[in-house]
Amino acid sequence: CLPKQFAAQAVEHKGFAGMEREACNAFFFHYHLEPPLVPVLQPELANPLYLKLVCETLQAKGLKQLPKGWFGIAPVIRAFLAHKEEQFATEHSVSAGAAIVSGSLRAIAAAIANVGSAALSWSEAQSTIDAARPQAKDINGLQWLVTADLLIEDGPSTDAIGAENFVRPAFERFGDFLLASEMLDSVKNSNVDQEFKSGGRFADLVASEQAVQKNTGLLSALSVLLPERISGMELTDLIEDDSVRSDVTRIVVRSLPWRTPETFLSSTQQVLREVLNSPEAYSSMDAMLSVSTQESEIDAFWLHEVLLWLPFAKRDAFWCGYLKLSYEAGDIVRRIIEAAADIDLEKINRSTAERWCIVLLWFTAAADRRVKDSAT
Repeated sequence: CLPKQFAAQAVEHKGFAGMEREACNAFFFHYHLEPPLVPVLQPELANPLYLKLVCETLQAKGLKQLPKGWFGIAPVIRAFLAHKEEQFATEHSVSAGAAIVSGSLRAIAAAIANVGSAALSWSEAQSTIDAARPQAKDINGLQWLVTADLLIEDGPSTDAIGAENFVRPAFERFGDFLLASEMLDSVKNSNVDQEFKSGGRFADLVASEQAVQKNTGLLSALSVLLPERISGMELTDLIEDDSVRSDVTRIVVRSLPWRTPETFLSSTQQVLREVLNSPEAYSSMDAMLSVSTQESEIDAFWLHEVLLWLPFAKRDAFWCGYLKLSYEAGDIVRRIIEAAADIDLEKINRSTAERWCIVLLWFTAAADRRVKDSAT
């Protein structure tokens, strides 16, 4: 809505980043739900629209809190898509099994990727839906997807008469998830590794360092969905070129907070060990701590083994510096400590409490008294 002369002055709004707990509590209380009783919240809960969709889905399903299996992003997205599918089917007297909502969204995400832009014009989106779900031609499905907050409608990019509006997935990670699902569903599990090799359908995604950087969001979504599809397989297992493997490894590690704990296996431990021995060690530790209080193969017990295994001097040189910087920046270390003041501790389950205590005990090894004393 700004005049054209101000168009170059853009500001990125990071949603509720930095105040996730306060926002999450406010939304859950508004919908008469119980806020998540975990020290570290799912990163996407900093996204206002995602938070709204989660609360609406829980309320529609008659649930009072996030089920245990909803701590990864994939189960949550599937749940609110299933809810929207039922809602659409009821309103238009069609079968939810026709998957008109999810089929339309996946087709739009694929079309956006094919044209290499961030959005589709209204007519292109309508044609895409008609081709993907011809049974919905007489239903104004596109408008419904916008009204249901699954697509965002933007104004035309020019002032020309007759210029069309554009549509795009409601939030970036949602679009990446839809496209990654479409890609994996298009191939057999046994052929996935072939598609990432030279000449394969997905080879261009990892053809060079520039390609990896360009496709970071999609590769992140693939790293989340692939271990669900094929147990024990990490995205890094499919990369032949060593020059890009390290970049993909970093993406896999940064995406751990979006995965479900059941997908963490010994293969995930190996990926983390690789990054811990690299200049990206701090980001690896961020990822480990973010999932440490949920029971899994890389939880607080495994973190304890890793830190205990390191020689004393080498460990403290890394650990003390990491704790100081993370606490000062208000990052994961500080959030884990301060969460104790924001959660009703009597309601914490024993499994989470035990792992949380292990992490806090390791924080007391800090040389920085602020970290040591507050963790104590």
